[in-house]
Amino acid sequence: MSSCSYEPAESLKTLLGDQYHVVSKDPIQSLWSGYGELFRVHTDSPALPSLIVKAIDLPKVAPEHHPKGWNTELSNQRKLKSYQVEFHWYQHYVARMPIGWAPRCLAAESHDSHYELVLEDLKLADCAWVVKTPSNQEIETVLRWLARFHAFWLNTQPSGLWQQGTYWHLATRQMSGRQ
Repeated sequence: MSSCSYEPAESLKTLLGDQYHVVSKDPIQSLWSGYGELFRVHTDSPALPSLIVKAIDLPKVAPEHHPKGWNTELSNQRKLKSYQVEFHWYQHYVARMPIGWAPRCLAAESHDSHYELVLEDLKLADCAWVVKTPSNQEIETVLRWLARFHAFWLNTQPSGLWQQGTYWHLATRQMSGRQ
């Protein structure tokens, strides 16, 4: 068994049990504005050979530098809220969805400003592929999925989620030159 420097959160240790361990970690990507990392962990468990971990580290203040200049305190507060809403959604809502619509949340843990989601690896379900130039049929498939996703949640009174839409909505856009 190879060693891995990643120290799993207690929730992942509980999920794997005493007899199985994380043997390697492959980075997938840095999170939005560098607020953490998304990676795939490989285990020696036959039931859970790989998992996706989203490790979120929320800064107390806005980072000093941002490549696009999005480092205001308002921007930082919206990002913090966005990550907290996502964490809440995976903890309380994703299990209500039909199987296969989104990765299952297998474990979730938070301590202070660190959040960790352990998600089903969709690559194991053969539904995670990257398309660089989508065909019309692939675009239509994605749009149908989005329509079904939103229709599924119609008439739901959310708790702990965004009050208006998502992170992105017109009221969040600053209108330059307008009073």
